[in-house]
Amino acid sequence: MPDDIRYEYTSVRAVRGMENRAIAKAQKDGGWELVDQTHGMLQTTLNFRRVKPETFLSKAWNAFRGGGIMENTGSRRAQTTGQWRPTVSFWVTAVILFVLLLAAASSTGVAGILIVLGLFALLTGLYAFLFKRRSWAGLPTRKMAGAAAVGGLVITLVGGAVNGPAAATPADAKNVAAVAELTATPTPTATEASPALTECVDEESTRQYQDEIFVCTVNDTDDLVWMEKTASEKLVADRAAEKAAAKKAAAEKAAAEKAAAKKAAAKKAAAKKKAAEKAAAEEAAAAEAAAEQAAAEEAAAEQAQQAPVYVHPGAFCSGGVGVSKTGKPMVCAPASDGRNRWQSQ
Repeated sequence: MPDDIRYEYTSVRAVRGMENRAIAKAQKDGGWELVDQTHGMLQTTLNFRRVKPETFLSKAWNAFRGGGIMENTGSRRAQTTGQWRPTVSFWVTAVILFVLLLAAASSTGVAGILIVLGLFALLTGLYAFLFKRRSWAGLPTRKMAGAAAVGGLVITLVGGAVNGPAAATPADAKNVAAVAELTATPTPTATEASPALTECVDEESTRQYQDEIFVCTVNDTDDLVWMEKTASEKLVADRAAEKAAAKKAAAEKAAAEKAAAKKAAAKKAAAKKKAAEKAAAEEAAAAEAAAEQAAAEEAAAEQAQQAPVYVHPGAFCSGGVGVSKTGKPMVCAPASDGRNRWQSQ
């Protein structure tokens, strides 16, 4: 059996005692071959395999490889037939080789034919030798494959030697002379130096050199140099744009700072006003509390004046009138001891 045969596998479960029926069905319906079986308590697992069907691509690849395996590997084809027959890959490769030989013959002659033949023999021999296959040429053994590879290398080297540098023809020499005459350049003469190599003093002054106009411009390092007009205008425009952008940024910053200061002042004024209102409210509340206290004291004094003063008869006094607790009017006058005492009127 060839070494490159591939299988596909599947498993089937059958009830104990029904294994033979399941095996016969798998062999009849799908061409499956029993590999092994595993017995369980109630069921048996049957493992099958079969040769994997060839696809269109695999068939094309096998046809392109050509010839099958060499005889010393014991392939089925070598054992049964013992001889090689041309395959599809042989005729396809032969046609390609023929076309390449025609193209090589028309371009480089015999040398091209030898190089193409040598390369084909070298590649074919290497393929057959390394992969142990007959290849499109049907090489039966690795010895013949090695010989083909060596022969192809020798033929390629011979073709390369034959395809050496060809002698120049008179027509080629004439063409080379014409090209040399066209590309010859006259001897340079002394001319005015470019302004770019000289110094400039007056900014924005101009000089013309050949077809270009140079302008005396301040470069990025604050030095006066001659610059081509377009580059000078671009540099001046860029600086003006940067200056305008910086001015705009400064104006926006000043406006933002002014707005922030105005906002802070308004906030401070509001806080000051709130503090003043609070102080005024506290002052008004204190005045109101003082007025209420004065009114209370005045009312208490009036009540005290209106209410009768109770005195004790015979008690010392300093003057005035009063009423005893029994409601009897009393007056403060000298007593028999000469001191002021409360006495009935």
